[in-house]
Amino acid sequence: MTTPPKVFLIGAPAFNMKNMQEYLNYRLETWHDVNKENNEVPTDAELLVEVGGRVCYSSLNNPANRTTHDYISQQIIGAKHGSVLEHVYFNFLVADIARSTQLELVRHGDGTAFSFESTRFTDKHLRFIVPPHIRNDLSEVAHFEEDVLNYVDAYERSVQSLTERYKSMYGDDRTLARKRAKEASRSLLPNSQGSDGLVSINGRALRWIIESRTNEHADLSIREFAFELFVAGSLAMPSLFDDANIIPVKEGTPQINFTYSKV
Repeated sequence: MTTPPKVFLIGAPAFNMKNMQEYLNYRLETWHDVNKENNEVPTDAELLVEVGGRVCYSSLNNPANRTTHDYISQQIIGAKHGSVLEHVYFNFLVADIARSTQLELVRHGDGTAFSFESTRFTDKHLRFIVPPHIRNDLSEVAHFEEDVLNYVDAYERSVQSLTERYKSMYGDDRTLARKRAKEASRSLLPNSQGSDGLVSINGRALRWIIESRTNEHADLSIREFAFELFVAGSLAMPSLFDDANIIPVKEGTPQINFTYSKV
């Protein structure tokens, strides 16, 4: 048994300043960088968003003398120029996400990509996520674990029985026999079954997922997952969440509201 999901930021945009300079030379433009003067070091994701915004308004020379962080906060997010945020994708390797949570997450189709561990192909790390609302109740956790073990016993008996049956049906193709047995048997396992995956989300979609899924009326499991996305995403692009308001709620993880919603 395991408890909260884990989120690891493993990929974010890379900004190529050399090629950017070639473009500036071609357009006879200058890039007025005031970050160093203010002891700020923007991330590559932030630089990419800044370029996207500035090229729209031919303001590469930074006439307002803003840092990258201020430009994104004021001119992109503050002005609700959200399409620029779609240029940056963040890649999260996530661990121990319950199947029920995954089913809610994949409803966010726009600006996202998902590659989750196949329960049809493998059960190497068979584990189950204790629901947040019972984690502090030892008696309920014990009942949960007992019920899950019964499901696992039924699953393993089914896999063993069906594998033998399908061996004769599919002959030498043992891989197909194993898949068929597992795909028939996995329906016996509860929605709390956990798996890992690669989740990629662009900046605009990430804000929406975090705000909508940390809402106090959302499922507790996806709320804690969305909050972990907020924490991990802040590493790659702090300015993306500059307007975040962290609001304590009665139950579960805090709620994240953005001052400039629906960017």
